[in-house]
Amino acid sequence: MDDLSANIGASIPQCCDGWAATKAGYRFLDNPNVEWPAILSPHRDKTIERMQGYNRVLCVQDTTELDFTGHPNMQGLGRLNHDYRQGMYCHPTLAVSETGVVLGVVDAWMWARKPKGEDDIRESVRWTEGYERVAELKPLVGTTELMYVGDRESDIRELMTAAHNCGHSAHWLVRAKHNRVTDDGKVWDRLGTKCILGTVQFSLPRTAKRNGRMVELNLRVERVTLPATRNAPAVEVTAILAREDNPPPGETRIEWRLLTDEIVTSLEEAVLRIDWYRLRWMIEIFFRTLKSGCKVEELQLNTKDRLEKALVIYMILAWRVLLLVTLGRQLPDLSCEIVFSSEEWQAAWIVKKKTPLPSPPPTLGEMVLIIASFGGFLGRKGDSAPGAEVLWRGLQRVRDFSEGISAVTQSYELKLE
Repeated sequence: MDDLSANIGASIPQCCDGWAATKAGYRFLDNPNVEWPAILSPHRDKTIERMQGYNRVLCVQDTTELDFTGHPNMQGLGRLNHDYRQGMYCHPTLAVSETGVVLGVVDAWMWARKPKGEDDIRESVRWTEGYERVAELKPLVGTTELMYVGDRESDIRELMTAAHNCGHSAHWLVRAKHNRVTDDGKVWDRLGTKCILGTVQFSLPRTAKRNGRMVELNLRVERVTLPATRNAPAVEVTAILAREDNPPPGETRIEWRLLTDEIVTSLEEAVLRIDWYRLRWMIEIFFRTLKSGCKVEELQLNTKDRLEKALVIYMILAWRVLLLVTLGRQLPDLSCEIVFSSEEWQAAWIVKKKTPLPSPPPTLGEMVLIIASFGGFLGRKGDSAPGAEVLWRGLQRVRDFSEGISAVTQSYELKLE
């Protein structure tokens, strides 16, 4: 783990110090007595401990595809959206505080599709069972409230029924995919004619398909009853329509349709749900860190079993990078030793500042800026806080600095001051 952490994005041979360490790494991944849930388990346990310190924790789920089409000899893969594309899917659950601190990975699903014509499990089950696994955490986190957060694919009656059957031990908030029919008409058609409860403003992050910008959404809220179906009982939900009525010229209108099991009546309560849904973005950053930073789609491990074990390790490493991003923004005045070893922060300080080591150690916020500068962050006036990409690049350089300084000090019996 330490070797991989020091070289996020490198292959296993590049990470390991010599052929013996490389063989040991492959033997670990090839050990039939080690299954990937056992690798995740210690991290999951620590994540649950961290969750206990919060009044409410969001459990954010989503699915990403991992494309290994370029590795035709890897065994156990399945088709992706086209038969010629081969890979697998990963569906983790991130625990996130209401202020956006990513607390850890509490669950994961990984699977490859079977060939067409063979019986396969319905993939929608991952959302329902994902909710049930979140609900099972409730006895472990004490008074902490759990809120399951999902995107459009999680808008399924099976999930709502599962919550009903669990006694809503975990609440849920999902983005709606369907315009369901009620006794009073379709949910979103009806809600669009209701009076505006109020507005919410926030900064929308930039994506590959849109520019980042400030948005103002009008909010409409109504409690509705979804009628019983052949396989699902009637269920009461709150529908929240957040719509941008006057988008800037040339920009696509923003409209979010959210459903939750909780009763929402006030503007403050509605805005809170919008804020929670906005934090779903953290799992998109997590996936980007996993793919672009850890470069998991470049792993060459020959079998799906090996790959799953490696993916769990890299998920934990991606979480570490994301934790550094969020803690650096949320709690910059903490001591940097909360996250960094003394060898790491001292090496970074010496290379960057070229001055004697400070006492007490620098703050986390200051150290994040130093680390980010090694990854190419300029820190100009008006620049936003450093993100995951520059931090994972910077962390790799800091580990090199640390090892180099350690080798010199040990060889010449020097002491850092």
